[in-house]
Amino acid sequence: MAAKFFGKSRSDADDDVQGENKLTRFLFDAANTGNYKDASTLVSADFSAYVNGNQMGPDDVKKGPKVLTEVLHYYDEHIVDSFWQLYDEVDQVDRLGAGMIAIRFLAKGEFSGDRKQVEMAGFLTVADSKLSEFRIVTDLAVFNSMRESVGLPTLD
Repeated sequence: MAAKFFGKSRSDADDDVQGENKLTRFLFDAANTGNYKDASTLVSADFSAYVNGNQMGPDDVKKGPKVLTEVLHYYDEHIVDSFWQLYDEVDQVDRLGAGMIAIRFLAKGEFSGDRKQVEMAGFLTVADSKLSEFRIVTDLAVFNSMRESVGLPTLD
């Protein structure tokens, strides 16, 4: 199944690190290269992540930088050639370090021998210049097929 986009990808869409805001750049660097070294300084202690309203993370960890690193690390281990490609970024973070960043991106990779991609919209909440929440909205059927192929249960 292919995602359909209106418009063109960004000029940096093939780079591992993409985006203008340092938090977007950190997120894509972590997703595309596994570089989590700045997680403790860029992700808040109360960070949480959701896909279509379902909280992500290991059963024993639902808050903090470890949620982000564990979720991305799990997918990185199970998806061949995993790559996030940024299409749009709207930064509404004020000079005090509070606000939101909206992103639209394509997540792609090989799942159990099948090449798949899915368009995702992401909403990053920023507080004290740190990532405090990440919400993704996507096609649930495609996302669930990806989850099943790496041994995770489907979401409602």
